[in-house]
Amino acid sequence: MTILGQIRIEDFLKKTGGKVCGKLITDGKARSYLAEYKWQKKDGYLLISRKDNTGNEVKLEPTIPLDESLISFFGLYSGDGANG
Repeated sequence: MTILGQIRIEDFLKKTGGKVCGKLITDGKARSYLAEYKWQKKDGYLLISRKDNTGNEVKLEPTIPLDESLISFFGLYSGDGANG
């Protein structure tokens, strides 16, 4: 497996203070998104949940290696996963 880069989730959350926002164009529509997250590190993993306590908590590694299969997954989801 060739590693092409990293997704540094912990660094991103620290940099943004847990605020995730932006604009996304899907199905010919411009959409804005905004959510705030809290996180803690436990046993080498990040436990991430919304600040408003809705939804589920997810457990992720602080850094995820970016390889060809993950890039392919993102591309396939982006092409076929949106059902707007």
